[in-house]
Amino acid sequence: MNLIDRYRRWRHGHGYGVHSPFAYFMVKEVVRPDKGYDYYGYAQIEDVCNAMPCNRANRKRHRQARTLLRLVARLGIRSTYLPKADIDAPYIAALKGADSRIELHCAMADMDQCDLVLSSGDYIPLQRLCEFISGPGKALAMRQVPQGWADTLFESLPQGLMLHDTDSLIIVNRAEMQKLSYSIKL
Repeated sequence: MNLIDRYRRWRHGHGYGVHSPFAYFMVKEVVRPDKGYDYYGYAQIEDVCNAMPCNRANRKRHRQARTLLRLVARLGIRSTYLPKADIDAPYIAALKGADSRIELHCAMADMDQCDLVLSSGDYIPLQRLCEFISGPGKALAMRQVPQGWADTLFESLPQGLMLHDTDSLIIVNRAEMQKLSYSIKL
């Protein structure tokens, strides 16, 4: 990653150059909220993460879980598909912390009826993710995104927003919104 890409990620991560109101909302309320404001579900994530060894991977998982909690709470997600391979205590704590009534599905057959899909790597085939994200009101959060998948997923998005990093992304299909993509540190 060159210096210009890093500068763009920093700018977008602070809301500069993000002209869509929804995209700005996502950056300022979900990805990088103001300091001093805590969600009630943070305590559950803290409890789970404090029980894990302190290393770089777990700190990243902790940060991602907090972002997931804000994403689910802000979008009003009611059902989530989480592959069995990705079931992880911080992410479950984030989902339940956002809304204790949220439905969690682990069977791939149930994926299409969910509002949000969480995945990592190439566990779910790319074509299946493209079909899912083309549905109205759908959202996708991925980590360990394989090379080139972000571009393909963005092409299949009819309208909405994609926030992406070097190895993770958040895509929201939002009706009556032009397609936008921002490089941002997630």
